Amino acid sequence: MKTFKFVLLALMSIPFATHAAKSTGPLKVDVSGSKLKWVGTKLAGSHNGAVAIKEGSVSFDGDVPKEGSFVVDLATITNNDLTDAGYNKKLVDHLKSDDFFAVAKFPTAVFKLTKADKRGTEVVLTGDLTIKGITKPISFPVVISKAGNVYSAKAKFKINRLDWDIKYNSGKFFDPKKLGDKMINDDIEFELDLKTL
Repeated sequence: MKTFKFVLLALMSIPFATHAAKSTGPLKVDVSGSKLKWVGTKLAGSHNGAVAIKEGSVSFDGDVPKEGSFVVDLATITNNDLTDAGYNKKLVDHLKSDDFFAVAKFPTAVFKLTKADKRGTEVVLTGDLTIKGITKPISFPVVISKAGNVYSAKAKFKINRLDWDIKYNSGKFFDPKKLGDKMINDDIEFELDLKTL
């Protein structure tokens, strides 16, 4: 009887031990090795650039994130397609203005993970994105890989800027006929390459 109880207790402990061994973190985000690129489009073309990740951390359960967040430093917005220094600065300053991200009032954007679902080779992340003091839920798929002790997460996703009160030259708030080729599409595209230390 004692032997049976011992075996039963040993078997009951296995799932917990296995779960504990799978958990990793929290791990700090490698801000110098991580990238966040953006693309904004309009009728007359598009612009693209990047913005730096200021800080972040993530914990894993196996290869699936279970907790995490990262902070984007909006003051670091850059443009990559305009070669004229004057036009480049004009665009970047405009993006930092109240027409867009109001960086003086809201210098950072924050993503906080609330749920992660493994779906085949991808993991769908759901979380709260805060821009300009407004928090909205978003979901997007990521591909996660691991080399040694370093995790990498790559993703492409879009957000609708109107959800964060960025209305400048939107066809939903201004007359498209008057805007002409100055009308800006509401979706902003992002490409995320996040690495841990």
